[in-house]
Amino acid sequence: MNAETVLNRNVTERGAFARPPLLAAVQVQLYAQGWSVGRVRRVRRDVGKLGFALAPPADARAAYLCILQRDVGSQPTRWDRHWPVVERVLAGAPGICAVVAVCWPHAALEPFVHYTGPWITVAV
Repeated sequence: MNAETVLNRNVTERGAFARPPLLAAVQVQLYAQGWSVGRVRRVRRDVGKLGFALAPPADARAAYLCILQRDVGSQPTRWDRHWPVVERVLAGAPGICAVVAVCWPHAALEPFVHYTGPWITVAV
């Protein structure tokens, strides 16, 4: 595509896409600290962007959100406050596959992994 289409921030102007659509749209987030209001906002934004990729006419057959977090702060109150919100955001987008993996290297906590959505596990 031309540069104007690629750099366009107006998601309703998609340009001309070749068919069939992409196999998948993938968004990856890497965090070195725990949840915050800003990180929760980014999850909402990423879920919205991936939703656009699946909206008719679909640009992708599947959408994946991967959030990998290494929480070095180990403040359970931040987790307790923000994780339920993130979980609701992911549950509200059943067509988007998500994995959230968190480890706490400075705390005696087991790593956490959470999956949502219809993951494609075989070749299409």
